[in-house]
Amino acid sequence: ATVVADAAAIDNARIQVGYTSIRAPIDGLAGIRQVDVGNLVQGGQTNGIVVLTQVHPINVVFTLPEQNLDLVRGVDGTPLDVVALDRTDNHEVAHGTLSVIDNQIDTTTGTFKLKAEFANDDNALWPGQFVNIRLQVRTVANATTVPAQAVQRGPEGSYVYVVQDDSTVAMQAVKPGADAGSGKIMITEGLKAGQRVVTEGQFNLKPGAKVLALAPGETPPPPPMTQSAAGDQPATGGQRRRGGGGGGG
Repeated sequence: ATVVADAAAIDNARIQVGYTSIRAPIDGLAGIRQVDVGNLVQGGQTNGIVVLTQVHPINVVFTLPEQNLDLVRGVDGTPLDVVALDRTDNHEVAHGTLSVIDNQIDTTTGTFKLKAEFANDDNALWPGQFVNIRLQVRTVANATTVPAQAVQRGPEGSYVYVVQDDSTVAMQAVKPGADAGSGKIMITEGLKAGQRVVTEGQFNLKPGAKVLALAPGETPPPPPMTQSAAGDQPATGGQRRRGGGGGGG
């Protein structure tokens, strides 16, 4: 009995010694420490010693309008691809997969929560960072897409200005579809692949107006010189409109 009691005392002492060594329960990044050398600490204190944040993997929680619920749920069970973009919505930060769809809709906002998981091996995502999320729910083959700024909205619906063969423009009613990414939008009705549409200066146009179609980033030629112009004075040139092409996506 004495030997058993001594063994129990040894085990108890070993446990007590173990309390003097503090080990992280998870792998993660340590933040700014909450205590300094010489401070007294005890179990269950409110502020703790340091905050650990898991970043491999890391989760992003975001919301979608409730009308998109069927679109997100109507898949064959394959995890949906998710892309995290920066605050300006122009640069892709990381790629991940959708992991959780919340089981209820917030009645005050009409939205539901989703959670996406990112491996984050390169530490591109940081805890608390603001990102925009693009969720790919389906792939449409041979879709016609145009730059989003080409689509205008009027009293009778959406329309674009189409550049015709004689360099005049005509209003064309269209039916926009889903966002195609990279600043483009899918057109389900009203346009064919290869048609050219105006992407800048639509507010100065009217049907039948003549334009000079330029590719994105192309510089218009200088205006011609007049016969009566003296010295280096250029003649007044006509206004130019920029056109962009629709294409298959």
